[in-house]
Amino acid sequence: AVELLQSDQRNRAVIKRYVNGEELNSFPCPRNDRWIIDFGTMDESAARSYPELFSIVEAKVKGTRAAYVAQPWWQFERPRRELYETIGILERCAVVSQISKHFAVEFYPTTFVFSQNLIVFAISRYSEFACIQTRVHMTWALHLGSSFEDRPIYTPTDCFETYPFPRGWSDDSTLEAAGTR
Repeated sequence: AVELLQSDQRNRAVIKRYVNGEELNSFPCPRNDRWIIDFGTMDESAARSYPELFSIVEAKVKGTRAAYVAQPWWQFERPRRELYETIGILERCAVVSQISKHFAVEFYPTTFVFSQNLIVFAISRYSEFACIQTRVHMTWALHLGSSFEDRPIYTPTDCFETYPFPRGWSDDSTLEAAGTR
């Protein structure tokens, strides 16, 4: 990724940092180790204008997706555009692994692409972060969420939307939690 970013400045528009739940829980700050090629809503000719990147996606993705995906195979199958539009106005957002023994919420830049096994909160203030990182919220989530093997699952509809947040805890009308890809 670093070579591709250095070889052509235009590549910065489609090569993005990527994080999943394991990385989120393993490292104390955002890392640069994983990258993803995201052509967004580009049609094939626009995506092909990035020849090096398109050939990588073609070699690694086309064979597995072209046969069963109704949409263009070079685009994400479920891109969650509404999530990225919501967090796009923020500099950072709060993220937690959906399935984990540890309820550890962290701030991440909104420029990252978030794995489908992460829950993304459209919040950026420490006061809001403190409300969702509390032991009370964690206990609420453990009680109302489901589980997988011995690990709890944080489900936004059961754990976030039903939580009795303090009055006025957020003055942001766009506040929401949503799974990603």
